[in-house]
Amino acid sequence: MELISPREKKNLQRERREGAISEAQISLINVLTTRFNSISETLESRIRRIEEIERLRELLKKSIAIESLSAFESFIYLETVC
Repeated sequence: MELISPREKKNLQRERREGAISEAQISLINVLTTRFNSISETLESRIRRIEEIERLRELLKKSIAIESLSAFESFIYLETVC
């Protein structure tokens, strides 16, 4: 059994968190691109700046149900501003 130091454990946790965030961002971008054929670089950049996993999960759910890309863009813009 290999023991890891507290520092290594913290690094692993950070890497897992970053990986989960990256996967959630990619999933959100993929769903939007699949549903609406393409998304703007501005929207993709805004999505990639979101680092809260729960917010990304909620946006993913919203992206599945929302009626249009412009409605999603308005929604994400309002969330970012407020």
